[in-house]
Amino acid sequence: MPANKSKILIHFEGIDFGWCVENDTASTIENCYKYTQDQDEDWGSSNNLPTNLFYLFGMLNDDTLESPGYYGWTKVVIKSCDGTGFQGYRSQPVVFKREKVYFRGHNNTLEAFRWMNNTLGLYSKFTDILLTGSLNGAIAAMQWSDFVKQHAKGKVSVLADAAVYRDQLSQKINHTNDYLMRNKLSTLVKFVNQEVGLPSAKCQAAYKDEPWRCMFTEYLYPFVEVPVMFTASLYDAWSIIHVLGFECTDLYTISPCPEDEQAIIQEYKKNITALLELVTKDSKNGAWGVSCVAHDFVYGRWNNEMYTVPGNSSSSAANVTLGWYLGKPGSHVVIDDVLWPHNVNCAHKL
Repeated sequence: MPANKSKILIHFEGIDFGWCVENDTASTIENCYKYTQDQDEDWGSSNNLPTNLFYLFGMLNDDTLESPGYYGWTKVVIKSCDGTGFQGYRSQPVVFKREKVYFRGHNNTLEAFRWMNNTLGLYSKFTDILLTGSLNGAIAAMQWSDFVKQHAKGKVSVLADAAVYRDQLSQKINHTNDYLMRNKLSTLVKFVNQEVGLPSAKCQAAYKDEPWRCMFTEYLYPFVEVPVMFTASLYDAWSIIHVLGFECTDLYTISPCPEDEQAIIQEYKKNITALLELVTKDSKNGAWGVSCVAHDFVYGRWNNEMYTVPGNSSSSAANVTLGWYLGKPGSHVVIDDVLWPHNVNCAHKL
């Protein structure tokens, strides 16, 4: 199907750990350097871009069944490049193992928007602009939305996938009283945001002494002026590892986890649900949350019959998001009210 010349979907690539973050600056630099050296991935340089792009599945596909509502749209993917989350800037490269490592996330994103405007007429020709992303990409979509809105004539909206991880203490014994993600994201912001501010100037102004907060949905969302749809696993596999500090689960089940850790994961599910309920108190926002152990949905699980709320219904992430986007009658807040493993289609209980 030919591209829809009036509507564009701009996707900030999200990967399982899109930030090259660690607890201290030296380790962060080393991790970011590894991004540029991993030949099995396509981070760090556009020279290694694959020809078969996995993210052309799901929402980014042009199949009418896999991507209802968005097939035929013009679609642009902004690659995760330097590990800073599509923001940050250091004018001078950092030398690690005699090689230069550049941090230019802010400038790279501005250049992507400039190219889209010069080549596609981003700010003048499109009636609909949907910014999407998963995890770090979702945070970037929210952070950059005001910038796009200020320049564009068309309707601007955001789909934030897998971005409702909480700012809370790790529950692992050896990480007691440790905010795993807060520490890492705080280190990153201090390192790459000395010469340029965060894309969301309003959020940074509100948290000028703690700008890392703008990397968490719970602090960022009040400053996002455009409508946002949140899609999430209430048992987010990434959060279980990187927020709670548990390594007992795989991508589909918490069966291997000890009973005490399962109880904490169930409590974390309540915290994720509470955040979705909070962000949707603003009626322009929507939310879809499923009681499955998973992570992102915009790729392979977008319109998957295994992932619906409730189970065995038509309420996939794709269908609920489309209803929200089109303003169709009915609820645009669809959150699973059962605990794992009672949404049996996606429970994967061992």
